[in-house]
Amino acid sequence: MIHHVDKALESFLRQYVPLADAAIDISFQPPDGSWTASVARPTVDVFLWDVGRPERSQSTGLDQRLSDGGRRQQRPQPKLVALRYFVTVWAREQRDEHELLGAILHSVLRHEALPSDVLPAALEESSCRLSLGGDQHRLPPSLWSGSPPKAGIYVEAELAVDAIGWTERGAPVEELRVEVIDRTVDRTGARTGRPDVDPGRATSAPDERPPLRRFRSGGALVMEGRPAPSAAAAPSAAAAPAAPAAPRAPRAGEQGEQGEQGEQGEGGAR
Repeated sequence: MIHHVDKALESFLRQYVPLADAAIDISFQPPDGSWTASVARPTVDVFLWDVGRPERSQSTGLDQRLSDGGRRQQRPQPKLVALRYFVTVWAREQRDEHELLGAILHSVLRHEALPSDVLPAALEESSCRLSLGGDQHRLPPSLWSGSPPKAGIYVEAELAVDAIGWTERGAPVEELRVEVIDRTVDRTGARTGRPDVDPGRATSAPDERPPLRRFRSGGALVMEGRPAPSAAAAPSAAAAPAAPAAPRAPRAGEQGEQGEQGEQGEGGAR
């Protein structure tokens, strides 16, 4: 896939800058000291230095289509991949380098994608976006070890990569059947009156008792339809106040003394 994009970029530079084959070479080698020593004539170096995800968000989902035989096919949406190149120009005069670099920059800015006539057969169904790289992607300084640093253009080629391909889907649904079951009738045909009784599992008479309901009565929790808890088992909400004790009947000796005390009291009152 990457070598197809390399060929497309080379064809783009040849046709749209343009770069004549007889006058200017195009290389994809890293611009290190050993390579620069071998440059004999004006050369445009297109160095692929990074491969990753693009900065913009990617869509997800499934693509669908009909095959030549009329079968439905689907695939996950292809993943976007960004190929980041650093383009430099090598010539005897710096003035020639800047002139040629400016022409390449102008051609890149004029095209949002690589034209279809430069795409090889393997990329005919793909769209290869073309743009300048962002400031967040920069070459490591170690690249220039042994060679003089050069001004260059960060060019980003973005394309969708189909790594899975199309797969056949199941046959489409042509008929849908819906069965309605009356769940209030058992297997014998008798109506139970309860919609929650499964006709296939009804082996005994349905429970005719009303549904249970909880409520409180006298501080006790009572379930309707069940015997109420006994008074001994039911907890009391609060202890009842104690009744006053009945007066004790006086004994025989105490009665006489009480009579004398009563007469003295009456006499003194008089």
